[in-house]
Amino acid sequence: TAAGLDTSFIHVLATHPTGNPTMQLLLELELTQQNKQKPSSEVLSIIQKLLPDDFSASDSKSASFINGLIYDPIGSRLLETIVTFAPGKLFKQIYRTTFKERIASLARNETASFVVIKVLERLSKADLEEAITSIIPQIPGLIERSRTNVIKTLLERCNARSATESIALLTATIAESYGSDASTLLLKMANFKPGANAPDPSITSKPPHSDLSMLHGSLLAQAMLNIPGPPSTLIQEAIIALQPQTVIQLASATSTSHILQCALLPTY
Repeated sequence: TAAGLDTSFIHVLATHPTGNPTMQLLLELELTQQNKQKPSSEVLSIIQKLLPDDFSASDSKSASFINGLIYDPIGSRLLETIVTFAPGKLFKQIYRTTFKERIASLARNETASFVVIKVLERLSKADLEEAITSIIPQIPGLIERSRTNVIKTLLERCNARSATESIALLTATIAESYGSDASTLLLKMANFKPGANAPDPSITSKPPHSDLSMLHGSLLAQAMLNIPGPPSTLIQEAIIALQPQTVIQLASATSTSHILQCALLPTY
C-alpha cells in the first residue's frame, strides 16, 4: 500500500472525509507493527512520505503539513493518530516544534484541544509540568465555556506521573474558577440547576446537545474523585455541602448519577 502512495496524494487524503479514516487505520497498523516487522528499505513507509524532512528546518514541509492539520476538523483526527502512535523520537520532534510553545493557545481551540489531549498523554513528567504552567491561566476561560476535557486529562496525567504539586495547583485553580463555594461548586461543574434538570418521564428522546456540558462536568468530577488528595476531597466536600433534595435530584439525572456512584465507592 505504501509503495502505491505518493506524498501529494497522502496529503489530499489527510483532509478527505473518507480518505482520512483510511489513513488513520493504515498509519496505526504501520506504527504499531514497526517493532515486529522491518519494512523494506527500498520502499518508504507512509509516515516517511507524510513527514519527509527535518522539522527543525525553516522550510520544513513536514512542519508545515502538521501545522495545517491542527485546526482542520477532519485533518486533526489524523494528527491525533500520529501523536498517539509515533515513535518516541518523532513524537518529541513534533512536540518541540509544533506544540511546546503554543500549547496554551491550542488548548483553547475546540478542534485543536483534542490533539492537545493526545499530546499530554505522552509527555514526560517534566514536560507535563511545564505544559501545566502554560495552561493554568487558561483554566478559568475553559471552565467558563464548559471545555473541561483538557483539564480532566491534565489531572489524570499528573496522577499517573505522581506530580503531586501540580495536582494541588490544578485543584486550587479549578476550585477558584468555580467560585470556591462548596455548596455550589458541583452544581456549577455539572451545569446542574436543581429542579430544572429533573427527569421528565414523558420525554423519551435523546438529550439535547447542550447537555454535553453536563456530561463533561460530570466526567471531570468523576476523574477528580478517582485521584486521592485535594481533587477527591474537593468533590466529596462539595457533595456533603448539598441539600438532601438536591442530592436526590443529582441521583435521578443520568450524567450526574455517575458522580454519586463514584463518590460512594470505598477507598483504601
